[in-house]
Amino acid sequence: MSNQRQVSLPEVVARVTMKKALGDLCPVIGSGPSWAAKDESSVPSEGALTVLKITNTRPDGSIDLSELAYVSGLPARTKVIGATSLVMIRTNGNRERIGNVYLPPGEVHGAAVSAFQFILDALDAETRDYLYLVLRSPGIQHLMSESASGSTGLGNLAVRWLKTLEIPWPDAPERKSQVAVIGAVDDQITALDKEAGALEALLRVRKEELFAHYAATTNMLPIGKVLKEVKRPITVDPEAEYRQIGIRSHGRGLFTKEAVTGESLGSKRVFWVEPGDLVINIVFAWEGAVAIVPLEIEGYCGSHRFPSYRRLDGGDIEFFRLFFSTTSGTQLLANCSPGGAGRNRTLSRKRLMESPIGMPSAQEQERAISELQALEMNVLALRAEADRLRAVHATLLSGLLDRTIEIESAELEV
Repeated sequence: MSNQRQVSLPEVVARVTMKKALGDLCPVIGSGPSWAAKDESSVPSEGALTVLKITNTRPDGSIDLSELAYVSGLPARTKVIGATSLVMIRTNGNRERIGNVYLPPGEVHGAAVSAFQFILDALDAETRDYLYLVLRSPGIQHLMSESASGSTGLGNLAVRWLKTLEIPWPDAPERKSQVAVIGAVDDQITALDKEAGALEALLRVRKEELFAHYAATTNMLPIGKVLKEVKRPITVDPEAEYRQIGIRSHGRGLFTKEAVTGESLGSKRVFWVEPGDLVINIVFAWEGAVAIVPLEIEGYCGSHRFPSYRRLDGGDIEFFRLFFSTTSGTQLLANCSPGGAGRNRTLSRKRLMESPIGMPSAQEQERAISELQALEMNVLALRAEADRLRAVHATLLSGLLDRTIEIESAELEV
């Protein structure tokens, strides 16, 4: 893990700044065109225009260039991304995404956007860079989200309103300094995300390699020879309170729910879970809804759809969590989950227990668990530090823009 310099919040100093309308700084603001599905391709072709779609703009502020679209037959007047352009989400069912702004890299200069996005053309590169800073601030993001009209769940930003949006506009040296300070934090976050992504890729590769090796070279045993289901049924007291767990898909762990009364549970069957249980959501097992109950989850219960498992041989249950997070492990869960009612495909517990798994020696299991957990811990530490810096970023940005944070102090801290 790379050593990152800590960013702390500087002293608070009250000051005042002038403002300008966004339309004065971005004379041209317009959305992209619509097109028929038949005109879109995933590969370039003669006469087709590259399009940066809303799916390329991620909630974390990054742009994914791996799956650009190429559209034929767009009007000649179609607005394209230029050297001083920003891209903004115009309409979305999630209002928190409306107004999200992106700085497009040079690879998509000359590309169009979809009807769900705006292209904002700033007066010059320095104005673009400052607007990229300002438009990401929590206060302005909130304003844009709240201003989006629409009564069917799909909010829309209006160009007329957007052009009147007031932008803090200090003098040029201070704007330049603010961009540099926030850019330094951005760079740290980007570096952490990149390092975490590289480690996550390594973790995925190592898991696949290890479990493929075990399947090819070790004794294959039915899972039911190593795991057993443990049932701790609860006789529900209507006047008592019960705290329940949920299980996220894609191996993203547990979550807890608000306590409910036994009366509200009605005829629902619930069972106690204990730290160290391997729990599976049998409806979404095929999506990797598998987790281990952590030490801090005590006194919780789960529905009959969340069976608990323990090892019969005294080994570490973590081995199975790691296995079910691999491609082959998730595929095994999918193979044991017949049905096609949307995403609801119920796991056959009997079929799962009959399915084979490669079981290396206890010593090798512990070695593999230690290796993979170490990688996971490093990834979590990097993600946590990136999240901490994002919180600092938001506070620092708001403070710089409303002049409650002194730029000179901020420069010393970053």
